[in-house]
Amino acid sequence: EEGSRDLLAQVVAAVATAEPGATGEEVCDWIDRGSLREHRTRYWTLDPIDGTKGFLRREQFAICLALVVEGNPVASAMACPNLPISFDPPSSAPPGVVFCAYEGGGAWMSALPSGKEQDDSAERQKLTLKPKEQEGLR
Repeated sequence: EEGSRDLLAQVVAAVATAEPGATGEEVCDWIDRGSLREHRTRYWTLDPIDGTKGFLRREQFAICLALVVEGNPVASAMACPNLPISFDPPSSAPPGVVFCAYEGGGAWMSALPSGKEQDDSAERQKLTLKPKEQEGLR
């Protein structure tokens, strides 16, 4: 249950970049509105298990959430519970990564809370893309 609260706190923090002052209760209410059948210019879309086969095999899957405004995604969060935080060097940290992004503000990656007592010094890492010229690709 503590891990769920930590995850909700991370989702609320990502949502707050597009909707300052958003609370956990409001975010959950907004997500619950997904059952509406009428057209809205602003809505949440949720994929509770992206990668069903991976989920069933206990391999890779993701939980994806996005806020869409006038047809454009403006904020999103994606939790990957089985993805290691690092591939090189092999990490001793438990698996689980959360990616968050918002329009005009970039994207971040952080460890998924495990629900166990852990070091609170884990940091968000800003994700950046190098132009192809810098990578030696053309």
